[in-house]
Amino acid sequence: MRNVLVLNDFSDQSKIGITYANAVIKKMGGHLLILEIPRDNILNKADKDLFYSELSLTTQFQLTFLNTRHHFPDDIEKIVNDEDIHLIIMGISREPTNNSMLDVATYENLLSKVNIPVLISANLNGNIILQDIGFILSDINNVSTKEIQRVKELSNFLNAKIHLLYVMGNNEPNRIEVLKALEEIANRNNLTSSTLNVVHNDRLLDGVKSFSSRKNIDIISLSGQNSIWKDKAAEVANEVLENQFCSLYWCKGV
Repeated sequence: MRNVLVLNDFSDQSKIGITYANAVIKKMGGHLLILEIPRDNILNKADKDLFYSELSLTTQFQLTFLNTRHHFPDDIEKIVNDEDIHLIIMGISREPTNNSMLDVATYENLLSKVNIPVLISANLNGNIILQDIGFILSDINNVSTKEIQRVKELSNFLNAKIHLLYVMGNNEPNRIEVLKALEEIANRNNLTSSTLNVVHNDRLLDGVKSFSSRKNIDIISLSGQNSIWKDKAAEVANEVLENQFCSLYWCKGV
């Protein structure tokens, strides 16, 4: 059974995450688990019931509510293992806020603690297709097998196709040589149905937008960071989060 865990601290960001996770379960089937994260302003039962009543949760599938007992995120690894979680979904606040624990720091903390994909959900009002994942690579000579395996797990879980996008620097070989190298990476990692795409470093953001539009990308997955890629990857992540054109998975913790 597909088990999806979504984080809920009863903020507006949580509503986005729960709506997205609910749509995933509605499309894929499985078990939706909602992890309620304690905050200083604990809600009473009536407030919680009102919060959930506004979300129109799918009821034909299994639904479980969990509580972290005030140890989030330290106990997330145990929860993932105990509940056999395959995917974590969270809405996110791009700026620190007193009203939500779901920020970039929490996301990065989660990535370092679990061995499964953690998605930042876009605010798509439940209108998701989940057929295409765009995996952006930054170093053609040093591709992480673990990163590719993690993206393949996500692809298999969602029955989605992977599209490779390589960020080509100023001192790279020509485009034809880069595409040959990408094809070798795809074949070596059994990504035989992948499409191969290249964007120049100087046109990265426009290239990612165009790539996402042409390939109908539902999720952008970023390869891990190295000294050169770190700032550029952060730009892409911010662009995705700001414009909400798809969800985001950054393999930082792999």
